[in-house]
Amino acid sequence: MIVAFVGAVGYATFSNAGFPQRAPVKSAEEFNSQFVGPIWKYTKNNACINRYPFKEAVSYGWRFCIANKDWAPALLLLGNSFANHRFPGLAAAKETNDSRILSIGACPPDMIDITDPNAPTDTNLCSGSRSYHQKLLINGIIENSKTIKYTIIDGLKGC
Repeated sequence: MIVAFVGAVGYATFSNAGFPQRAPVKSAEEFNSQFVGPIWKYTKNNACINRYPFKEAVSYGWRFCIANKDWAPALLLLGNSFANHRFPGLAAAKETNDSRILSIGACPPDMIDITDPNAPTDTNLCSGSRSYHQKLLINGIIENSKTIKYTIIDGLKGC
């Protein structure tokens, strides 16, 4: 009798894909929605890619380039993935969601510049002269936009 009961409960759990109506599962749905496939959905978007084209990045496989509005930025997130991970919170927070936020680049801003075009590259987004080229792009954005009021720097290499 007990075996049949346990079997029935097990089958019911299996056929319903667990207990998706439980509170912990429901609360995790919003968190899990940011993970769509192998790349995090806050890696890049068209608002950034179209406004700040960077042909070299095609060979990278991926890069951070995301903006919450298709306008010149007022707040710049600068650094590696540690900086990029701040984007969803800043874009959603009521205190900053009206701001024009840009998260761009993948290398620590304090990384040593390698300007040799023949420097070896690998799968690392910052290998060879890639960090330097990203820095040139970002410096151009800062110099040309004239709208950046705040910059948040995270992921410094020495920290």
